[in-house]
Amino acid sequence: MNLIIQPLDPGEMAKSKNHTAHNQSYKAHKNGIKKPKRHRQTSTKGVSVRADPSSDSRCAILFLLTPIGRSGRMDPKFLRNLRYSRKHNKKSGEVEAEE
Repeated sequence: MNLIIQPLDPGEMAKSKNHTAHNQSYKAHKNGIKKPKRHRQTSTKGVSVRADPSSDSRCAILFLLTPIGRSGRMDPKFLRNLRYSRKHNKKSGEVEAEE
């Protein structure tokens, strides 16, 4: 059996494999693929709720750093309730301090 081996040209390099998904699925399932945890309320990080004196002392919502959630906004109903709860927490603290 005669095998003819031709050397590579000096300017030609050997081909190499670019990508493989070998073993990746095994590694992913080793500890189980888990769904991300869903929280009852979204985080209020990056959201400031404060009174705006220019709008009849109604509260304005300022989005400071990052959009929240897919729509980029937090639920307005949740924020309104949050605003009232913070407001009344302060009032109840003052009454207890006086007594």
